[in-house]
Amino acid sequence: MLKKRNNDYRAERAKEHNLSLIEMINGCNLKAQNEFMKNFIHRLQLSEEKQDELFFGKSVCISSHFQNKRFNEFLAIIERLYSLGATYTGKASVCDIFIEYQDGEEEEIRFASVKQAEEIENKSILILSLEEALKSLNLTTEDLNKVDHINSKLYTERKERKKRKTWWNLLLYGRIKNHVGRFVKSARC
Repeated sequence: MLKKRNNDYRAERAKEHNLSLIEMINGCNLKAQNEFMKNFIHRLQLSEEKQDELFFGKSVCISSHFQNKRFNEFLAIIERLYSLGATYTGKASVCDIFIEYQDGEEEEIRFASVKQAEEIENKSILILSLEEALKSLNLTTEDLNKVDHINSKLYTERKERKKRKTWWNLLLYGRIKNHVGRFVKSARC
C-alpha cells in the first residue's frame, strides 16, 4: 500500500513538474526549453534509411532566434530532421548545415560562430535560410503548426510506457502467476 502511495505521489510530482515546465517554456525560459528539448530529442528515433542526400548523416544547427521565438516549430523541424537521418546540435561551429532565421537586426550568436568556424578553421558549413530549409525538408509553415509538441508530451506518455507490461511483470504480478502456481501445485501431487 505504501509503495502505491509513493508511486501516486511521484506521478503527481512529475505531472506538476511538467505543467510548470510548460508554463516556463511558453514564457520563453531558455533553461526550460533546453530541458524539454533534450527530453524530446531523447525520444526521437534516428532514421537509418537514406531518404535525402542533403540531410542524411549530417548534423544541423538552427538559429537561436528561431528556437527562442518559435519553439514549437523548432521542435517540428528537429523531428523532421531525425526522420531524414540528420541530427541536431546546438553548437554552430561543429555543424554541417546551419538554418538561418533573421528576426530583427539583432546579431545571431550561432551565425557568428558559423562564420568564425568557416574563416578560422576553414570548415565548410552549408547555410540555408528558413524558407530554403523548409522546402528541402518538404515542410510548409502550416505543417510546422499542425502538432503542438509542447502540450502533447505530458506525463501521459511516460505513464503509457509503464503500463506496457513485459512478460516478467505478467509472470510476477499478473495472470501468468496464477497459472504457473496451479501448474506447480498439480505437479507436486
